[in-house]
Amino acid sequence: TTPGALMPDGEPFPLTQDTERYDAGAVIEIPVRETDRLQVRASAMSTDHLHRFGEVLEDDRHQTGFAEVSYASGFGDTTWLAGTAVQTDRFESQAFPAFNHRYTVPGVFVQAEQSFREDLILSGSARWDDHSEYGDHVSPRLSLLYRPGKWTLRTSVGKGFYGPTPFVEEIEAAGLSRLAPLEGLKAETAKTASLDVGYASGPWETNVALFASDIDHAVRLAPAAAAPDGTERVQLVNIAGVTRTRGAELLLRYRWQDFVVTGSYVFTDAKEPQGDGAGRQRVPLTPRHT
Repeated sequence: TTPGALMPDGEPFPLTQDTERYDAGAVIEIPVRETDRLQVRASAMSTDHLHRFGEVLEDDRHQTGFAEVSYASGFGDTTWLAGTAVQTDRFESQAFPAFNHRYTVPGVFVQAEQSFREDLILSGSARWDDHSEYGDHVSPRLSLLYRPGKWTLRTSVGKGFYGPTPFVEEIEAAGLSRLAPLEGLKAETAKTASLDVGYASGPWETNVALFASDIDHAVRLAPAAAAPDGTERVQLVNIAGVTRTRGAELLLRYRWQDFVVTGSYVFTDAKEPQGDGAGRQRVPLTPRHT
């Protein structure tokens, strides 16, 4: 509530957050030969939060670490890169230790790019990750770029995954006291495809993009048993079925001297199975028109 305002029960409801954040990173690139390079990247971040949701205080800490080593080379019209990486995510809550976790995700990756002509490039990549909580996953991607004159056409298909955490949008707004501990969740897996068509001439630039995704085991909130103190709670569950998103984006840009005017419009149709499996419904918090 704003200063001096009251809730329907006659009491104020303060909603505040204090944040302290520290982060550091480094990139080292070592030329090996005329066309080769060895690159090392590392970063770390620590964020302390003190949330207040009415009478509830949540004091927590998020920590992430990342390290990657890659080697890049090429021959003729082909370039490639391969490497290995590891990421750690740690969360500690003094008020709600049931959500404490530490995830470690090592992985290896490779990508290659082949130029058939100056205006035609094919690229592909693959990555294997072994999530300490949600198992191992392979994420491939393939894309084709064609640039005839003032036109640019790009198409791509791919697959990926995401390991669920408690930090969905609704819980960030309401606090962990409203969420039941995570149990039995699976990783979300997604198949994606996109097609972009662009045109540039003089000061004008325009682009039309079509995109689609199918997500298995998508996570959403569902009612849960109340907490021991009677607080109403929700839980995160995997949706049985496929969450489908289809959409289009239009971008128009005009440049005049040092000024740039940009306009865009995005249409998104995102639907998921209903809880009773009887049909499909729109995905909450996903606007159709932007």
